[in-house]
This record gives sequence, C-alpha cells and structure tokens, in this order.
Amino acid sequence: MALDTFRFTMFLPADADLLPLLRDVSGHMARYLGLPDDQAQNAREMLERTVAERLSQAGGNAGPIRVTFERPLNGSTATVEVTWDAPPHVASD
Repeated sequence: MALDTFRFTMFLPADADLLPLLRDVSGHMARYLGLPDDQAQNAREMLERTVAERLSQAGGNAGPIRVTFERPLNGSTATVEVTWDAPPHVASD
C-alpha cells in the first residue's frame, strides 16, 4: 500500500464515556497505516491512556479534546497530536 498523505481531526467532549470511540477510531487509523497488530494495539492503548489521564486530571473542567492523525506530504511516519482547551480561569475577588 502506498503511503498516502492525510490529516484526520476529531473533536470530542471531555467525557470518559467516549474513550471506546477514541479507541475504535485509532484502531481504524492504525490499520490504515498498515501497522502490525501488536504495534497497532500499543498505539491504541497509549492514546486511550493519555486521554484518560488528562480527563482524570481535569476533574470535569476540561474543554473539548482534539485528536489529529497526520502523515505529511512525502512523510514516512504519521503523528498523533492530542490537544485540549484549558478550562476558563475564574478570578476570585
């Protein structure tokens, strides 16, 4: 399979109930990339753990989570970026 250039981004509410969806989508991306089964499973688990840890640290105050899968033009590797909006800061009087 040729290495195609792509960028796929999804936005998820900061909700631990959506972790199975994240795992499914990352599994599809791993298969698209042609990763061997063991590497694909490791990648899915690492991504799920990363997002789960962020959700637990935020204590319900996390903004939407953005997950981007990307392989740049002429790139031989793909990247996964996980970002989220910081919760609004509330100033105390």
